[in-house]
Amino acid sequence: MLLWMILVFISCVTFIALCNNTTIPFDILSKSFYFSCVPFLFSYIPCTHQPNPTMISGPSSYLPTIDTFLAHWAAVNADPIAPSGVETRDGKNRADLVSLRTALATANDSVQDQLNTKEISRARVENAKRAMLLRTQELGRRLRGVLPVDSAYLKALPELPAITAAQENFLSPLKDMGNVWKHIDDEGTEIVLADNYSLDNFQAEITELTSLYSSLQTTVMNLKIAREKRNVLQTEVRTMLGAYRPAVEGFFSPDSPLVTTIPIIYPPAGSTPDPVVATASYDAATQEAVITFTESTDPELESYQVRAVPGPEYDGDDENVIATIPKGAPREHRTTYALAQSGAEVSVKVYVKLKTGNEAGSNAVTVRRAWVWRRRLASMPSSFLSGWEARRLRHDLECGGMTPLSPRGDMSPRKKAQTCLRTPWLSPPRG
Repeated sequence: MLLWMILVFISCVTFIALCNNTTIPFDILSKSFYFSCVPFLFSYIPCTHQPNPTMISGPSSYLPTIDTFLAHWAAVNADPIAPSGVETRDGKNRADLVSLRTALATANDSVQDQLNTKEISRARVENAKRAMLLRTQELGRRLRGVLPVDSAYLKALPELPAITAAQENFLSPLKDMGNVWKHIDDEGTEIVLADNYSLDNFQAEITELTSLYSSLQTTVMNLKIAREKRNVLQTEVRTMLGAYRPAVEGFFSPDSPLVTTIPIIYPPAGSTPDPVVATASYDAATQEAVITFTESTDPELESYQVRAVPGPEYDGDDENVIATIPKGAPREHRTTYALAQSGAEVSVKVYVKLKTGNEAGSNAVTVRRAWVWRRRLASMPSSFLSGWEARRLRHDLECGGMTPLSPRGDMSPRKKAQTCLRTPWLSPPRG
C-alpha cells in the first residue's frame, strides 16, 4: 500500500514539475493524498509542459484560448461543489461561451473571405491596368509610325501613368489617349492595333477598369465592416474570460487544483523571444509560395507559426495561421494560400512560439504570383513583339511591374527599390 502511494506521489510531483505549477498540500500518510492528487493528475491530462499553452496574442489565438477555458469550465461544472455550474458575475455560463465561440469563428471566416475577395479584386485591377498600359504603348508606337513627325496629335499624347498611380491619376491619361485616338479616327485615319483592337475596345476597357476600381472599393468597405464585427466579439470574449477567474475562486479554496489551473488570458510579460528572419520566393513550377526562416535558439522554444495575410501589406489584425512547424522540423513551408490567380500577392510572417505562450514575429515577406501577361505576351503577333523590343517589354513587366514607362528613374511599387533600365522609347515623345 505504501509503495503504491509513493508511486502515485512521484507521478503527481512529476506532473506538477512538467506543468510548471505549484504543488498542492496533502498528507502522504493519509487518505486525503489519494483524493487530492489523483484528481489533480486527471486535470493535467492535456498538459503540454505548460499551464496554459494557448493565450491571446492576436486575432488568430482567440479560438484556441477559448477552447482552453471551455475545457477547464467543463471540469469546474463537473465538481460537486458547483452542482449547478459556475456563472460569471453577469450571469454568463459555459453555454454562453460556446455560443460566443461559434459567433467568433463565423466572424473570423467572414474576415478571411473579405480579405480574399479584396485581394482578388486588387489583382483584377492590376491585371487590367497592365493590359491598358500595353495597349497605350502599342498605340504610341503605331501613331509615330503613321503620322507626320510634326503632327499635333503626337505632341498632344499624354505621358503614361505609373502602374502605382492612384485611380484618377491612372485613368485620366488613358482617357486623354482615347480622345486623341478618336480625333484621329474622325479625320479618316482609322487606327487598329494587333488582334483587331480598335478604339471601341480601348474605351470599353477603360469602362471595365473603372468598374473594377468601384468593385475594389466595395470590397475594402465590406472588409472594414467584417473586421469591426469581429472586433466587437473579441471584446466580449475578453470580458467573459476575465470574469471567469473570480467566478471559480468564489466556489473553491485558493489551493484547489481547479483554482491553480485556471487558464491565463495573456502571455506573461518579460520573456519575449528574439524573432527569426524570414525569406520568401515564388515557385512558378508548383505555383506555390516558399517560406524559409532562420532557427530560433531560445531554450523555451516550442514551435513556429506561419501566419499570412492576403495582399501586399501585412496587417496583424488580419493574420491567419496557415502552418505550425514543430521545433526541430525543416524550416520551410510551401503554400498556395491567397495565390489563386495571376498577380495575387500574400504577405507572411513567421512567429517564434515559446512554452510560456510568449511569441515574436519575423519580418514581413511578400510573394506575388507570376503575372498572366507573360503568357499573353508570348501569344502576341510578331509585329507587336519581335526580337530585342520583345525582350525589353518583358523586362519592363518584371522590373517594377512594367515601370518605369518614361525616363523618370526607378518607380518600382516594391518597398525595396530596384534598379530598372530607363526606357524612354516606350513613351510618346514630348514636343
